[in-house]
Amino acid sequence: MQRPHPSSSPSENIPFWLAGGGILVMFTLLFARKMLVFDAVTEANLAGLEPVFRLRLRLFLAVVRFSLGLDPLVTSGRRTAAQQAALHKADTRNPAPNAQAPDVHMRGVAADLNFKRNGVLVLLKGSPALAWAPVVRIADLFGLTWGGRFPGYPDNNHFDGR
Repeated sequence: MQRPHPSSSPSENIPFWLAGGGILVMFTLLFARKMLVFDAVTEANLAGLEPVFRLRLRLFLAVVRFSLGLDPLVTSGRRTAAQQAALHKADTRNPAPNAQAPDVHMRGVAADLNFKRNGVLVLLKGSPALAWAPVVRIADLFGLTWGGRFPGYPDNNHFDGR
């Protein structure tokens, strides 16, 4: 027979951690919200991604935030063919749009990321690969492909779910 916790009256038949308004539950929900909700630009770019990839990326970003103290900024998510064409025109190393084999951004399973610490951008596309290493180790755990490993065109701020 389970004895009630001293903080709950014998007539209450609820776990002690729910007593007093569910403080532990409320704390857990607030903590999850702080870890899983990002700035408006990031949220807008996340919204356009495929749902399964969006969840995987959101969890990856929360782990990076919690373990490394880096706040993410998703600078690009799903792209239209016109947006991809403009990027290709600016730098031909970017894939050209192709209706038969759409780019991962066009399919909504890729994102370009920057990271801030204390409001200051510390990881950008041009940051050296070594600086990205702690983030990449976490990305590998989530099965994400890091663009810094692309042959001929290292794209350090690109992550996708191929």
